[in-house]
Amino acid sequence: MKQLLQASALFLLSFPALAVQQRVQPASGPLLDPERVYMDEPGDAHVWARTESYKASFGAEGATFVPFLGSKAPHNYPLGFHVIGCEAGVAPSPSQIGAVERIEYERGGLIERYDLAPGWIEQSFVLRERPAAGDYTLRIGVESELAGRLEAGEILFSNELGGVRYGRATAIDALGRTADVPALLHEGEIELVVPGAFLADAQAPITIDPIVSTFTIGLVTTDDYATDTAYDLTTDHFVATLMLEFSLTDHDIVNRILSSTGTWLWAYFVDSSATDWRYPHVANNGGADQFLTVAQVGTVGSWNVYGRTATASNGTQGTTFLISGAEFGDKHSAQVGGDPNPSGTTYYCVVWTNEQAGNGDIHYQLIRPDGTKLFTLTQTLDGSTQDNGGPNISKSNGNPPTATQEWNVAWTRSLSSTNHDIYAAQIHRDGSITSPVFAVSTGSANDDIGACVSSLDDQASGTRNWMVAWTRRTAADWDTRGAVFNGSSFVTFQTNLAALEDNAGSGTLSLFQETAALECDGSKFTLTYAEYNSSQTSADSYVATFDLVANQIQVQEPHIMAQPDSLGGAITSERSGGGARGRCLMVGYTVPTGGAVDGFAALYDVPAFYRFCLPGTDVIACPCGNAPGSPTRGCNNSTGTGGAMIAASGLPAQDTVVLGASAMLPTSTCIFLQGSTISTNGVGFGDGVRCAAGTLKRLYVKTASSGFATAPNAGDPSIKTRSAALGDPLGIGTQRVYQIYYRDPQNFGCASPATFNITPALLIEW
Repeated sequence: MKQLLQASALFLLSFPALAVQQRVQPASGPLLDPERVYMDEPGDAHVWARTESYKASFGAEGATFVPFLGSKAPHNYPLGFHVIGCEAGVAPSPSQIGAVERIEYERGGLIERYDLAPGWIEQSFVLRERPAAGDYTLRIGVESELAGRLEAGEILFSNELGGVRYGRATAIDALGRTADVPALLHEGEIELVVPGAFLADAQAPITIDPIVSTFTIGLVTTDDYATDTAYDLTTDHFVATLMLEFSLTDHDIVNRILSSTGTWLWAYFVDSSATDWRYPHVANNGGADQFLTVAQVGTVGSWNVYGRTATASNGTQGTTFLISGAEFGDKHSAQVGGDPNPSGTTYYCVVWTNEQAGNGDIHYQLIRPDGTKLFTLTQTLDGSTQDNGGPNISKSNGNPPTATQEWNVAWTRSLSSTNHDIYAAQIHRDGSITSPVFAVSTGSANDDIGACVSSLDDQASGTRNWMVAWTRRTAADWDTRGAVFNGSSFVTFQTNLAALEDNAGSGTLSLFQETAALECDGSKFTLTYAEYNSSQTSADSYVATFDLVANQIQVQEPHIMAQPDSLGGAITSERSGGGARGRCLMVGYTVPTGGAVDGFAALYDVPAFYRFCLPGTDVIACPCGNAPGSPTRGCNNSTGTGGAMIAASGLPAQDTVVLGASAMLPTSTCIFLQGSTISTNGVGFGDGVRCAAGTLKRLYVKTASSGFATAPNAGDPSIKTRSAALGDPLGIGTQRVYQIYYRDPQNFGCASPATFNITPALLIEW
């Protein structure tokens, strides 16, 4: 018992350091396997292959090799191949030979084959029968913007960025005999000439195999941006979705799966085609144990919203499908929310901006796990005449009860270049609009952008709380502001979240904050954001946790560094996927002063307990001047310990919480007190300050040992069981305040002798 409480005391004393070192953990392990070829069949009648140095497609028309020439290449430079003078090939046939992926075309007496390796493709042609006497010429049509030339027996297709090396070919017969095969380059054609002298004695089948590979000029970098994340309970997997910039006009989407402990497991490409997929977002469906990734697809002027599902267990994907409708205008800025319900009829909800002539509407559609649409026509959430855009939807519609499962959506309404407002709405789990469009923050004096929303908190009945956050821009400063709603009604009006953190000691109110993302773990609200330095030349990503205390937003853990030199992208909690409270995954991307942009992911454990009622710090000072020895303690006592401390362990949702006090008198009697409300400023209580108020319950009476005590112990009822027995049942979402007061019979502190003292307080949400 003594060792446990000593550990708890150490936790309290070193709380800020532990928060940085233990509760924010970067994901570890390889992001992509550089030794793997990622294969995909998205449903466009092509087989696609993707590696770090190239992508390739195989369709009935032939093969196309696309070299990676750097993320800032103005566009792709594909090299298309088709055999001239042979029978038309059927659809390509993929297979795996050992560790090598193979694509084959049957062309009568000729097999056209492609063996795919991480750094190259071995193109080969297999002659089933020995040709007639004389040289055999194989003609291969080539289509490319890259200029071709012969160099040292190879053919190079290149520009100022790099290009494709079409290597020297070798002919091999069935007995293993070989011969060099010269390559000739004509306008739009490659000729491979097998010498007649070799063929005269060759045994069929005869294989001709040049190697195709990428080469680059100078430094080539890959920019990848982590944009969203989700969690699946059954597999206990997080997913982080990233946009990889193959060129300025071609972005690919890769999903990376990691364990709940932060180890990268495997990855799969949602898109590796030559079609441009941008700004992906992802959500989970608990009943189907799958993820849906959505993105805007196409080009400027013809963007549409597409999606693709994948199993959470192994990444097996369905085909890509169109989500947006036939409405005129660009459809972009798509986001998706999931449903953690493990049974019944469940959907994903996809929201996006439909832009027509500079005027944006907010549209949505519900998607079944099989990829089909619930509504025949796209639904309109905000079709007002104002310009609306940038919708953000909650990661899920909350855990059951199903009657109050709602997707929360917020967006920015543009009135001018310096005047933007924040609006919101709620969509029920069946697609009906529960809370029609309502204003979150308006006014010509405010410039509010970048709205983000949390999932719902846990409530057993009635409408539930959720939070909206956004960036308010002024000439002097950008701050993150927030408000909590119950349905569409304000619980708290807008609060400057940066100021709350500053009051808690972050000292960064004057700095610029932006790119906020929000999540709720069923109890508390966790915010990620980027904060710029005083010169606004670089930004770091931070995370902070807030709670609703007496209907006021209170900071619970401020300003925890997540990743230096970076911009935050998104955050999810295990709870939004149907899991336990506490653990979150945040993703974003680094913004280095030089080099490539890289995605990052970091686990964050939300603190389960909110410690407050610190005399002279957040409430009144100690009676009679007997000040605590440090900001983490209650008022000093007659033995001069510097004041008692309070700690807790366990999980509220599992009713395993154990309360503990330390630095009391060595063998004092102590009472574990529960209050239903908070005394905001505190009241004098013996030689200390009490903040537990309302209906007070004496849960346990214990005798300290060397100044330490814990409860409940073995044989004691749990806190929820004890509270219910005392007439105060603790339902989901119930908040209670806990303090431990103890006997101190010596004349200490006040002239009128007090016979007891008290610890600081803990707020616990059950």
